[in-house]
Amino acid sequence: MVSRDPGLTIRMVERLPVTVVEARGRLDLDTAGQLRDALIKCLVDCPEAVVVDLSALDVETDLPLSVFRVVRRHAAIWPAIPVLLAAPSFALAERLDRTGLSRALPMYAGVGEAVSGAAGPPTLARADWDLLSGPVAPGEARTLVADVCAAWGIGRILDRALIVVSELVTNAVVHATGPVHLTALLRPERLHLVVRDRSPVPPRRVVPAVRAAGGVSLATNGRGLPLLDAVCRSWGHLSSDAGKAVWAMVTLT
Repeated sequence: MVSRDPGLTIRMVERLPVTVVEARGRLDLDTAGQLRDALIKCLVDCPEAVVVDLSALDVETDLPLSVFRVVRRHAAIWPAIPVLLAAPSFALAERLDRTGLSRALPMYAGVGEAVSGAAGPPTLARADWDLLSGPVAPGEARTLVADVCAAWGIGRILDRALIVVSELVTNAVVHATGPVHLTALLRPERLHLVVRDRSPVPPRRVVPAVRAAGGVSLATNGRGLPLLDAVCRSWGHLSSDAGKAVWAMVTLT
């Protein structure tokens, strides 16, 4: 990923398990939104942590630095992905101290130290699939999740996992267009399921009965997103200009 503005270039140096993003150039009120969107997109990939390389970033005032507070709030519910700042210049480090950001976000002298200090939940196993948006997508998603639950030895949570993935994919099929991407991550004490689509519109709390052309049902058991409250530890969504991701966590106990 490379994002450019006349005053700012953003480049993803490493993607997974720890994402490293290099921000080079001028951070001001005009370019802060660009950096915010780029970092939020990185969160959607579900890394164990995000490290922002500040070594080539120039900031002349304190206000644009609030972008890091915004990203931190998103990361805290995505869920709990650490965001770490690395290699700021002496002047930038002083600004981060003065604004309190060095206390809110871990700050390291170098990128290597930040990557080593990343303390997000480790990913024990991961699987990604592209689904065709349409009537068969929820059933396909259930089959894929059933297969990984068996392969990862977590069949005890299969019923809950199938309910969750069915609701997430059904919502994407009914309320968005284009392909749907499904990610399953096994982390200590939980299964993390993420469904991405190309609509930035937040998920709706109720999925109505919808039928495709020819009377084919889009969902075999869609009962609405409120059902997620009863079967998973937590769930939420993250939107960007490229679409949205809806996530849910199922505990392994």
